[in-house]
Amino acid sequence: MVTIRDVAKKAGVSVTTVSRVLNNSDHPVNTETRAKIEAAIKELGYYPNAWARHLITGRTSIIGLMVPDITNPYYYGIARGAEAAAHELGYATIMGNTDRVAKKAYRYLELLREKRVEGIIIAGGGSINLPPQLFVDKSGPTKIVLIGRHGVNFPSIRVDNVKAAREATDYLLRLGHQRIAIITGMQTSTTSIDRLEGYRKALEEAGINPRPEYVVEGDFTAKSGYEGANRLLSLSDPPTAIVTVNDLEGLGAVRGCLDRGLRVPDDVSIVGFDRIEMLDYSYIRLTSVDIPTYEIGRAAVQMVVDLLHEKNVKTPFYLPTKLVLGESCGPPP
Repeated sequence: MVTIRDVAKKAGVSVTTVSRVLNNSDHPVNTETRAKIEAAIKELGYYPNAWARHLITGRTSIIGLMVPDITNPYYYGIARGAEAAAHELGYATIMGNTDRVAKKAYRYLELLREKRVEGIIIAGGGSINLPPQLFVDKSGPTKIVLIGRHGVNFPSIRVDNVKAAREATDYLLRLGHQRIAIITGMQTSTTSIDRLEGYRKALEEAGINPRPEYVVEGDFTAKSGYEGANRLLSLSDPPTAIVTVNDLEGLGAVRGCLDRGLRVPDDVSIVGFDRIEMLDYSYIRLTSVDIPTYEIGRAAVQMVVDLLHEKNVKTPFYLPTKLVLGESCGPPP
């Protein structure tokens, strides 16, 4: 394996000078010498030993990202934003998919700390999936930032899910709907809890008592949206509009309506959440609350880096949402 000594010998300089170039040291290295070193590095195919650098500098320049479901496009957006911001700031990212399983989250957190990552970003609201080690040594060398509301006191990036769901439900009310249902996420998800609260607030403020049979639990998948819509539309007094807590459920609900011979939005209106990219290419463009996932990922990395540099951070840091109208909503039949 090529070492820093091999590079120094090839360039005809000292190991210290090579180290200064590799680490962007404050000590100046003249242009001619730097060019020789960079040419030697390229010719020899030298790659710095990350662990050796960590022993010298105390840094790995790695940020870990834990997501609960990599198949969900919502987390794809966050991962893209986090990776882009990390690259710009001189960091690399390592991602782990927990499948919403506490044991896997526990193991990933353990693994990331073994790798001496400088920061860990945990996406997905809900404290039940957070492993016990998370609550230990909060002021330690690894900075932890949460995405979403977890019910624990760590720096976090959030959106106001209560407000967003209330605005989505208000839109359906303004269209004239009175029988409005919701397909939620898991009961352990704070994201789902907050969106359910916003839905209920909108109905109550309009003088409508939320009907228990109009609340169906899903799990953020298209299948649960499909099954939830079928359950709601099988009621003796079915809803004319359905709020879903993410777009995958919303797309599943659209398919559920179509398979029952119902038209969207002529017979049933549907609203989703997240504004995922595939909506622009779906059979019916879903009306959806735009969650700025890319910006959330970027903001989380920036918060980690600010914490590493001991800067004051505003937490929780909220990013705005916006209801984007599509083709899935209209007046009640």
